[in-house]
Amino acid sequence: MRVRLRHDRAAVLAALGLATALFTGACSDGTSGGTSGHGDRSGADSSAQAGSSTSQNEGLVRLNVAKANGIGSVVTDGQGLTLYRFDKDTAKPPKSNCEGECLKAWPPVLADGSVEASGVDKSLIGTVTRSDGTKQVTLAGWPLYRFASDTAPGDVKGEGKGGAWYAAAPDGKKAKANGGGGKDGGKDNGKSSGNSGGYGY
Repeated sequence: MRVRLRHDRAAVLAALGLATALFTGACSDGTSGGTSGHGDRSGADSSAQAGSSTSQNEGLVRLNVAKANGIGSVVTDGQGLTLYRFDKDTAKPPKSNCEGECLKAWPPVLADGSVEASGVDKSLIGTVTRSDGTKQVTLAGWPLYRFASDTAPGDVKGEGKGGAWYAAAPDGKKAKANGGGGKDGGKDNGKSSGNSGGYGY
């Protein structure tokens, strides 16, 4: 009888040990999983916040003013690159006529978000919807472009190209030293001045 009790007691203790081990393992796994889950959730939240911040800054355009040799004050983008206007476009109503091959040399200034300006009258800034649905920044109605060959701040290699491309002044007219505006003498009726000569590649 005593032997049997000892065996029974040993069996009970073994069973309790096994149950304790199983319970401890389950709790450990659950706690570990919970911690991991919280960590992943925190990381996801951080990523979401970063993504939200990035998306808010995407498409942001900055317009500034800088001095360019020979033509006075010009409008530049956030990288300091000169911005241009095209005589074959119209300002009233705003319309871009640079399409297809033209865009390779004269990429439009597009805005998917807000436009910030320093030295430029914000009331003159707007956008026009291009034929592909994108929105191009305008200044006094004139669509704005960069010139592909301008690679550094201060470059104005596109000035006068094709007799139709001119750096934009802060008032939206053609930039020119001592005021005035390019070949149209500063007069701007919102229509092409008639200067042609292609896209000025």
